[in-house]
Amino acid sequence: MVMTVLHDEYFRQAENPMSYTRFRRRQSAHLKKRVPIMRQVHVAGEEAFVDFSGKRRKITDPLTGKTRPVELFVGALGHSRLIFATAVPDQSTQSWIKATVAMFDYYGGTPKYLVPDNLKAAVSHPRSRARGQILNPGFDRAMQHYGVTPLPARVRSPQDKGLVEQSVLHVKRWITLRLSGQTFHSIAELNRAIAMELDRINEKPMRRLAGRSRRDIFESEERSRLRKLPHLPFRNLEHIRSVRVPDDYHVEHRGNFYSVPHELIGEAIDLFEDQEVVSLFHNHRRVAIHPRQDGTGKVSTLRPHQPENHRYQGDHRHRYFNTWGRYQAKPIDKYLRLHLTVWKNPSATDKCARKLAELVENHGEEIVTQAADWVLAHCPDAPHIKRIERLIAQPARMDAAVEVDRDDDPTINHRNIRGADYYGRTGA
Repeated sequence: MVMTVLHDEYFRQAENPMSYTRFRRRQSAHLKKRVPIMRQVHVAGEEAFVDFSGKRRKITDPLTGKTRPVELFVGALGHSRLIFATAVPDQSTQSWIKATVAMFDYYGGTPKYLVPDNLKAAVSHPRSRARGQILNPGFDRAMQHYGVTPLPARVRSPQDKGLVEQSVLHVKRWITLRLSGQTFHSIAELNRAIAMELDRINEKPMRRLAGRSRRDIFESEERSRLRKLPHLPFRNLEHIRSVRVPDDYHVEHRGNFYSVPHELIGEAIDLFEDQEVVSLFHNHRRVAIHPRQDGTGKVSTLRPHQPENHRYQGDHRHRYFNTWGRYQAKPIDKYLRLHLTVWKNPSATDKCARKLAELVENHGEEIVTQAADWVLAHCPDAPHIKRIERLIAQPARMDAAVEVDRDDDPTINHRNIRGADYYGRTGA
């Protein structure tokens, strides 16, 4: 019927049309022509291809007898063609990531590239005019964690995913059919059965490859080319909110504070968490991960996030100038931090803090605070404790112009040091 319609259209348009019989013979010959197919060469450790099988298994509730469908995730390495398969509840991003991570664990490493289909769990927008393909943010974060670059197959380009489609056929023939007569009451039970059948597929000799199995090729040629798995597994975190980094480069979450690199002050970051960790991302790249703090008021600071001067002060957070100074008026605490920054001598700053504590006890916090404030404003390059002592002894000096006293010279001055006057004497 279709050929008759085609001939009719052709007959009305051609100047010297051929007969229906000849037309049909020509069409049949054309359809039998074989189109050349380019053989794909896959470098060991370069690519893995992944997709859902389309054929869903069912899980039976042992109490009610009700069944629910589950998805079958299939993956294959490009070079060795080693197949992986696992059942997951659905085609959500969470299930997709879980299955992909399980595949990496099965292979004991990661390829350089991962080629998924254009399903929603992996690709949010397959044809964005402005940015091309846009990856699903959760899937993108997972691939960043493992150092894998996703290369989604082109839309309507089956040649980009031919290997995984072959693997899907193998899984349907050698796993799905073999398990079709069995009843499973949980995904875990189903996956144990899949794992047993999977070993049979991967150990089976392949006639086209001189009787070698997928497992043999993988162990001898591809395993060593895979990248090592990260020390920590990927965590599928919950996105809490987006927030701008404040000037103290610590982001508040549930009453506690977590540091990010100080270079990100003023930038927008995304905060994620699970039961154990808090992760912070900038432009979809993780910039910090902290153990989740219990209670409130706690501060988690990572040393690489701090400016150099903050690191120096942080190294001495248990010294007296920190444990005492942080509870004093702001000018006193600021003066002690300046003293440490200028002289770079934690022991000297400790002595300075104890002297200030003595002055506060003897003269009161108000005048010591005023003196510290005056030193901060007028001579921040030489914050000597003797200045504060003189200002407390002579408060009127705080209202006068800035004076540079000889006693303020930072050189050491005590009775065992002889000056120029001593050596200039005669007849001694």
